[in-house]
Amino acid sequence: MKLSFLLSVAFAIATVVATIAVWQVLNVMGVFEQLNGTLRELAGNSSSFDIQDYIGLGRVTAVATLVSLVNVVVTMALATLGAVLYNLAGSLVGGLSVTLSDD
Repeated sequence: MKLSFLLSVAFAIATVVATIAVWQVLNVMGVFEQLNGTLRELAGNSSSFDIQDYIGLGRVTAVATLVSLVNVVVTMALATLGAVLYNLAGSLVGGLSVTLSDD
């Protein structure tokens, strides 16, 4: 349980950092401005639609953090359950005995 918690927290941190990095790259490349231009052409030039209101950095980071926290809990629970089931199956079947020797 401890190991799965630590690994899932590390994965959560990597997920949030990667999400921020991808958003920044898309912003620097001008993807959001191009999307705004395309959507304004479709809706009419008098439209005041701004895509940054919906997928701004703060909102994207908040969603990535929320998804990462849920992932930490689910991964920890499933890994613990898997270890318990593996140990139960190993005790029922007898498992595999490995002996290491020094020659």
